Amino acid sequence: MTQALTQNIVYGILLGALYGLAAVGLSLVFGVTKLLNISHGELLMMGGYATFWMFRLLNIDPFVSIPLTFVFLMMIGFVVYQLIFRRMVTFDDEKKIKNSMLVGFGLVLLLQNIALRLWTADDRSVTTSYSGTAFTAFGIRFPVVRLASLGVALVAVVALHFFLRKTYIGKAIRATVEDWEAASMMGINIKNVYLLSFMIGCGMAGIAGALVSVGFSIDP
Repeated sequence: MTQALTQNIVYGILLGALYGLAAVGLSLVFGVTKLLNISHGELLMMGGYATFWMFRLLNIDPFVSIPLTFVFLMMIGFVVYQLIFRRMVTFDDEKKIKNSMLVGFGLVLLLQNIALRLWTADDRSVTTSYSGTAFTAFGIRFPVVRLASLGVALVAVVALHFFLRKTYIGKAIRATVEDWEAASMMGINIKNVYLLSFMIGCGMAGIAGALVSVGFSIDP
């Protein structure tokens, strides 16, 4: 009974890392811009499909293609922000939340139906030569793919932490969160900070989607 409980705790930690990584991107966007992008899950789905097709068509290992997926989702974030969310940044916080939720619902339907048209509703997952590999320690089974996903999630979160703490751009983002008016008077381009934060949040969703496509499966 104790061993079974420990095994479930291990699986819970490995799965929780993916939820945490997905939440980091959403939290960053809302914390900086006060835009509630409820289509964040669909961006995660797009990251999963990007990883799947890079593996299927180009034979790129899913863990190797993660930086490409991150950049690809940042580009999608750039387009989505400029076309849809950019007009809302001048609203007060209450209006931002209400309008971004409304637009987000529409974006959810749009991205889901695009995925259905392009790739049907079939479940897809990346199956590599090491997908079923696991090792056992102290009677507990550790799947290699999920352990690697945990490592990637930790690296991504720590990298984002140091980016926000140590770089000039990261400090500009933090200053904007603290007081955007004061940050603006100090020469920080608030609009660019909002755009970059949104793009990074989408990129983090892409990494989470890539890991989901390896350890689990994706569909619209």
